Amino acid sequence: MESPFVFRRRGLRGFPVFAVLVDDIPQGVALEYTADYMVDLHKMALPTAYPKIKKEQLIKLSDGTAANYFEINWKFQSIEGLTVGVFAYKNKKIIGAVAGSLEETPIQYLAGMAKSLRFE
Repeated sequence: MESPFVFRRRGLRGFPVFAVLVDDIPQGVALEYTADYMVDLHKMALPTAYPKIKKEQLIKLSDGTAANYFEINWKFQSIEGLTVGVFAYKNKKIIGAVAGSLEETPIQYLAGMAKSLRFE
């Protein structure tokens, strides 16, 4: 399977801090349930990470595009982390921006990074 990630920037500890992805829209998945798509990606990358959706809500991006905002807590061995992101559907693709870090990073910082996604 080809990775949907088209951009990744890693942090000092080696964890992805910011990523952008593009993939085909998951069959039968409404926009408001796209956090499950990210959970599936977590499970493929780290099968024992135990991701859990903490929050999920439909929002509008700064350009007016409908998107699904989500927060996912995960734990891998003794490391606890947080992934925050937005997914939008555009031209039969799921397009997303996700930011992840360890739990000491303020969620508002990660949310600001993820919500910066916009279309022109």
